[in-house]
Amino acid sequence: MEKKLLNRFIQKIILFAIIVAGVSIKGYAQTTLSPGDITVVSVNADDNKSFDVVPLVDLQQGTIIYFTDNAYVDADGTLKDNEGTLKYTASLAVSAGSINHYDGSDGNGFVETSGDYNVSAGGDNLIVYQNNSGITYLYGVGWAKGSSAWNYSSSTSSNKSDIPPGLSE
Repeated sequence: MEKKLLNRFIQKIILFAIIVAGVSIKGYAQTTLSPGDITVVSVNADDNKSFDVVPLVDLQQGTIIYFTDNAYVDADGTLKDNEGTLKYTASLAVSAGSINHYDGSDGNGFVETSGDYNVSAGGDNLIVYQNNSGITYLYGVGWAKGSSAWNYSSSTSSNKSDIPPGLSE
């Protein structure tokens, strides 16, 4: 009889622990985006290196989006890692059409996760992507690069990039 009571007591403690753990763990879903679901409407490559981005679909709280000035290299299918990457996490749901501003420093959901995000007014690119179960490129913009705007070459400036897969001019 005592063994049955002890087993029931242990079962109740385990059930209680599972319920408490389940309530205290805060998980967020995120919106899985496709190319064109995000657009960059302005980039300031002078001074504070700011930009404005607009989602064209609603974003769930917890949605993560990356922004980088690293070049995409078609020859090996990778992003270079010699520049910087910013990670944006939607702290609340974001409505389609809302302007989200990166002011050149961590905050407003943005944090620099690697390198030094430092776009160049003399020519550069900003590539937007998600990395859920593999990278999905969402948007890319390049500027001040002459006639070969999207043409990476390791022998030239680090400010050029190939067009990432799924995007087009």
